[in-house]
Amino acid sequence: MKTQFLNFSLAWVLLFIIAGFVNSSCNKKPESIGLDLVDDNKPFVGYDTSFALYAYSEVEDSVPADETSYNLFGSLYSKTFGLTNAGFYTHLRLGSLNPDFGPNAVADSVFFTMVYAGYYGNIETEQTMRIYRVNDVMIRDSSYWSNKEFEIYPDVELANFTFTPHPNDSVEVDSNTILAARLKVPMSLDFAQEILDIDNDSIFESSSAFIEYFNGIYVKPDPVTSFGGGSILSFDLTSGYSEVIIYYHNDTTTSEDTLTYSLTINSNNARINRFEHDYTKSWDDIFRKQILFNDTSYGNQKLYLQGMAGVRTVIKFPDISSWIDSGNVVINEAKLIISGFDFEEGSEPPTKLLLFKILGDGLFDFTPDQATQGEVYFGGGLVESSNSYTFRISLYLQDLLAGEEDLGLGLYPTAKSIKANELIFKGAGIDDPGRFRLNIIYSKTN
Repeated sequence: MKTQFLNFSLAWVLLFIIAGFVNSSCNKKPESIGLDLVDDNKPFVGYDTSFALYAYSEVEDSVPADETSYNLFGSLYSKTFGLTNAGFYTHLRLGSLNPDFGPNAVADSVFFTMVYAGYYGNIETEQTMRIYRVNDVMIRDSSYWSNKEFEIYPDVELANFTFTPHPNDSVEVDSNTILAARLKVPMSLDFAQEILDIDNDSIFESSSAFIEYFNGIYVKPDPVTSFGGGSILSFDLTSGYSEVIIYYHNDTTTSEDTLTYSLTINSNNARINRFEHDYTKSWDDIFRKQILFNDTSYGNQKLYLQGMAGVRTVIKFPDISSWIDSGNVVINEAKLIISGFDFEEGSEPPTKLLLFKILGDGLFDFTPDQATQGEVYFGGGLVESSNSYTFRISLYLQDLLAGEEDLGLGLYPTAKSIKANELIFKGAGIDDPGRFRLNIIYSKTN
């Protein structure tokens, strides 16, 4: 009996050990399975740092541009990316309903104030802002893209203002109150007087009635002409401090009186960014050959990213079929590494990159790695210590090995609808450890 008890106990111990091993394996992340086999004594496991990539940069057609968190304005002249201009359309709403301007109201001045939310580029360059009245219907609940153009009254300027941006100069109200920096743009007195002279009371009964009468404004920049100059400025138009204020007097006011009326902007307004790029002004020959002449072979030398419906990079894996021919392969971990770039102050690289699976017909989706393992595992954030970005695409490559068609991955800068960040990095064909590359840990099975 004693011998049988010992044998029975030993069997249970072995079962617990096996169960613990199985449970541990089941709880491993996909990239860790098989990593315990990666050593010099396991010849059927390989580590590949030279897997061939096919990558090239191309123009992105447009991006969603309506009711974004910020609106962009400015002109930027880059050696690589040429000329970029950003402007926006917006409704103006009534600050209060049924105003009484008093007898013979006369406009004294009018200003469009906008709260800064950031910038990209050289803010020491002067910018010129022109504002026009929109002669077209903009609908708050419609979807618009960054190449959308609304009709305006081009011969009547509501503003023509040249300034040097100061987005870092906060406004001190008192010792306890400091407000964000803002831009104060003088507008046409004729425009202000038109508002004061409206004699149809129904126009002031609701903001929708006023918007039907006054469709909105278009704020656009003059293109900068200095090479390496200019900037793209971000504004928070839905801030309570972003508004048009009309200063006026009437027959009952004294010289000390100041009357005001505001036209406001809020989340109920249609607000639409418009972006324009002129890549013919680029001085970068490799960029021009890829972007203007669609020569994808130059992606081996340099690759590019640009926000504001600018430039994206497409990545494919043409040699994946050779792995299928060589036998069954299990990918334990695959890392796509973007490095080998530099930047100037004021033109910092994006804090994060986005990588999507291309579906064709202009559609894309999350990779299986991002969809099933989450954002932290998937990666894409800037690692400042190494000036690099890393994505894990193990499951995506495994699907290609299983026979899924390789339509490619699309690489973009983050927040591309509201940020102007640019990035230039080494191509996939340079024989350099710092190049754009794919590192893989894999196993071969029978």
